[in-house]
Amino acid sequence: MAEIESPPVTTEEPGLVAQRVTGTSMLERWVEHDPEKAIERVNILVKTLEQLRIASIRATYPSDWIIHTTKDRSSGEVIKQVGYLQDSGAERAAKPWGIEVGNPAIEREDFPDGTYSYHMIADAWSKITGERLDYTEGSRWSGDHFFQRPADPDYRIDPTDVRKSAYANLHGRAVRALSGLNGVPLDMLRQAGLDVAKCVHVTYDPGAKGGQSAGVSLGTADIKVAFGRQAGKTPAELEDKDLAWYVKVYTDNVADPGKAKFVKANQRVLDALKAEQERRAQAMTHEAETGTKASPAAEGEGASAGRGTQLADLHARLQDAVKDGRLVAPLLRVLTKEKFGREKAALSELTDEELGKLNEIPEDILARVAHGAIGGEGKGAKK
Repeated sequence: MAEIESPPVTTEEPGLVAQRVTGTSMLERWVEHDPEKAIERVNILVKTLEQLRIASIRATYPSDWIIHTTKDRSSGEVIKQVGYLQDSGAERAAKPWGIEVGNPAIEREDFPDGTYSYHMIADAWSKITGERLDYTEGSRWSGDHFFQRPADPDYRIDPTDVRKSAYANLHGRAVRALSGLNGVPLDMLRQAGLDVAKCVHVTYDPGAKGGQSAGVSLGTADIKVAFGRQAGKTPAELEDKDLAWYVKVYTDNVADPGKAKFVKANQRVLDALKAEQERRAQAMTHEAETGTKASPAAEGEGASAGRGTQLADLHARLQDAVKDGRLVAPLLRVLTKEKFGREKAALSELTDEELGKLNEIPEDILARVAHGAIGGEGKGAKK
C-alpha cells in the first residue's frame, strides 16, 4: 500500500505547550547552589539546544520544508520569511531529540457526504530535554485533495491511509513543538546547510485578491475548516450558507460530550467562524446605515481601505482581543473613552479619523487592554 503524504504545514500551531512538572525545578536548584555556575550552565544549555536544532535541520531534506513568505498588503514588502517543517520530515528531525509519542486515543468521525475524519490525541516527550506535552492532537479528513485520484473516478480511499496520515500529523506537531522547529528563520536553515532555494515557497498576502479577506485579522486568518465539501477553506472564503452550516456543526461538536477530547480544537474553529459571521453582519449594518459598501482596497494600487473594510478590520481585531463577540462593545467603550474622551459602543458611531487611530493600535496593546477591561485589572488603552 502506498503511503499518503501529509499536506504541507504552513501555519503556526499554537496550544502545544510543554508542561512544567510540580516541585522545585532544576534551574532553581542550580541557582540556590551556585548562582554564577547556574548562569554558566544556562549558557551551555542554550548553545546545546541551538546545536540540537541545527542537527535536526541537517537531518532533513529541502523537500521537507515549506518557506512561508508574508507580505504587507499595502506596500508589497516582505514582512517575514520562515520555514515550516512538514510532517514528512518530522521523523528525521526527531532523532537528535529522542522524541517519542505515547499510544494515541483514536476517534473516527463520519459525515453525511460519506467522508470521514480520524482524530488522534496523545502525550509526547523528549528524552534529551525532559520536556513533555500532555496533549498533542493530529487529524486528517478523507476528502482532502491529496487522497483523491482524479484519473480514477472509481478509486476508493483506504481508511488505513487516512489513519496513517492522521498519526503523521500528530507526530509532526509533537516534533515541531518539542524541538522548537515551528516557524524557523531562514538564517538558521542556511546555517544548518539547507539549500533554501530547493524548498517549496508559499507567499501569503493578506487582503490580496485570491488570498485572505481583508476583514480577517492575523489571529484567525490561518484557521481552516477540517471537513465537509469546503474543507481546507478559511472562514473568510466560505459563502454565507456554508459559513452558517459550519457554525452549526462546530457548535454541535463543542457541545457533544462524546467529543470532549477535541473541544479545544473545535472551539478555536468555532470562534473564528463566529468572528467572520459578525464581521459580515457589521459590514451589512454599515452599508444599510451609510449606503457605503464595504470592499477591500484595489489590489496593486496602494489605495487605502474604504470605511467599510476598515470597520470590518477593526471589528475582527477587537473580536480577536476579547475572544467573545459579546465583549466587543465594552472594549470599544474603554478604547474610545481613553483615546477620545467619550464612550462609543457602536462602530458606526466612529468618525473616519477615530476609526483610523483605533486600527493603528497594535494587537498586543489591544489584548492587554481587553484583559484589563474584562478582568478589572487595567485602566485603559495606551495612547
